[in-house]
Amino acid sequence: MNIKTIAEGVENSEVLHLATEIGCDFGQSFYIGKPMPAKNILPWYRQWHANT
Repeated sequence: MNIKTIAEGVENSEVLHLATEIGCDFGQSFYIGKPMPAKNILPWYRQWHANT
């Protein structure tokens, strides 16, 4: 079916790790990042990804 999944409410690293292990493609929560303007997403992502 080629459907992407998103884990909502990822509130800590343990839940993020579990979501990744069970095959979630994306995660959403304030733990990952607060709402922001589109122009800030790429710089934020680069910094967040470098720290994980």
